[in-house]
Amino acid sequence: MSFEEEKSADEQTFEQYREALKQEATRLACFIRVYRLLQDRRSDRQQELNIAFFQTVIDALFSAIVPWIDKVFAEDSQRGLPQFS
Repeated sequence: MSFEEEKSADEQTFEQYREALKQEATRLACFIRVYRLLQDRRSDRQQELNIAFFQTVIDALFSAIVPWIDKVFAEDSQRGLPQFS
């Protein structure tokens, strides 16, 4: 019997949940980084950039960041940090 087979269902669920939470946190961090980089580049190259395009991208990223933060940190979230501990 291998170590994987010896794990209880709760341990397996916990590991799956931990991995999913890690992926969500990584994705959120990437979105925030892209958002910040776009904001910085928009101000120093405003002449060359198509502001309408970048504003749309920035708005979309911000619209994705806010729900993710709520999903991860809200007390009543089904898959957030409060349920992880």
